[in-house]
Amino acid sequence: KLKLEKKKKQEPKTWWGSVSNWWGGSKSTDDPELDLEKVMSPEEKNKLYEAIGYAGEDTSTSTYPEEYVDIDLAIRLNMLDVNIWSKINEHDTQFRVIARGVIPDTSLIFKRRPATDALAIYVDLGSFQVFGIATNSSQSELLNDSRPVLVRPSALSSTNQQKFLQVEFETNPLDKKSDYRVKVVSQSLEIKYNAPTINKLAECFEPDADRNLQGYEKNNF
Repeated sequence: KLKLEKKKKQEPKTWWGSVSNWWGGSKSTDDPELDLEKVMSPEEKNKLYEAIGYAGEDTSTSTYPEEYVDIDLAIRLNMLDVNIWSKINEHDTQFRVIARGVIPDTSLIFKRRPATDALAIYVDLGSFQVFGIATNSSQSELLNDSRPVLVRPSALSSTNQQKFLQVEFETNPLDKKSDYRVKVVSQSLEIKYNAPTINKLAECFEPDADRNLQGYEKNNF
């Protein structure tokens, strides 16, 4: 239990004292009830704050410098391969790759600076290629030698210095020139149309008529 007791007796107020206090704009600091810092110890203040549910000022990040990074995450994939499998012919017993997307040398970097509640995201794609249906059915599904190239960078770089796509996003940059910073650098793409691949992709994503209500009614009635 916390008690605040007055230690100073009330003094009689005089006309001159009232005028001098008004003119000087000063307030009496002798009353201990007006200043908790003087009459309460840190332990007592903590008990009072806990009793009234006051959390106090948040100083968890105020001591960090602005350039301090508490989270630094880096992910790198040497090869990201995305395949779409389907049956080429109606009587096929096995699925085959009808389209393949290849993204080599992919990296993702995430950083956070707690002092200014800032974050930065960097994404790099080394290249990007899309292959269609293989013309040689006897070839392994893992090879792209007999597959037509549907999408690729118009100028393939032999070095790793020039990436196909570079994306940078940052909040509260250190230079303080803006609240957000976005940078996107991309090479041009060369896109080719391959009818067998496009037609098969369209069939692959069409709804199955045998499994919807109209197809069920057509087959059974």
